[in-house]
Amino acid sequence: MKSIGFKLPTFIISLILLLSSCGEYGGGVASLANRNVGDNVEVQSSLDELGASNIRSICSRLRAMRMDLQTITDIESVVFNVKFGSCMSGDSVRDVVAELNANYNGTATLSVKTNQFDVPGTLLESQVQTDLNGVVADFCSAFASNSDVNAVYQNYANQGIVYSFPNTNTFIRSVVIDNSQNKVLVEKQTYIIEENSIADKNVLVERIEYQSQCANKNAKVDIQKLNEYRP
Repeated sequence: MKSIGFKLPTFIISLILLLSSCGEYGGGVASLANRNVGDNVEVQSSLDELGASNIRSICSRLRAMRMDLQTITDIESVVFNVKFGSCMSGDSVRDVVAELNANYNGTATLSVKTNQFDVPGTLLESQVQTDLNGVVADFCSAFASNSDVNAVYQNYANQGIVYSFPNTNTFIRSVVIDNSQNKVLVEKQTYIIEENSIADKNVLVERIEYQSQCANKNAKVDIQKLNEYRP
């Protein structure tokens, strides 16, 4: 009996330490970036110094990519591998050829190219992510005007939208809802600027991943990944 009485508190302490290391307690932005839909999360009130530094670098890279898009002449189309997940089973995966349209006013879009021989395809996103357009445009605008970037973060967080910037290649938009006394992650969009060197150009976000919670509590994952540029 003494042996059991000694081991039980040790087990409880170990469990608490394990949960803490997983981010269940004191989560914040860094741990939220590593969580999956359906998880209970904590949201910190502002960006930390690393997160603010990372988004500044990301905005600089997105601006450089936008400038490239406005001047590039040797890309006629782009090929994406698109996976549409399912709440049950039977994911749909296809290659989609899209035409790139970039204007000097800062907008850039993708339109699917189809003809009588093509299987019509759909893109996860047709709006090209840049510093002027896309999910981090407000952050980039704040930096450009020397405004408070944390005010942008807090404004979104008040709406249940939490941004994470774990490194200079990745930005994440998470949707969090209040469920009883917990905050639950129900949607997560991850954008990777440069996953690998698949081409000598770096003018588009290479990978976009959507995680969303299904009514049956499963998680559905959709992915749009850049395969190649075509002259």
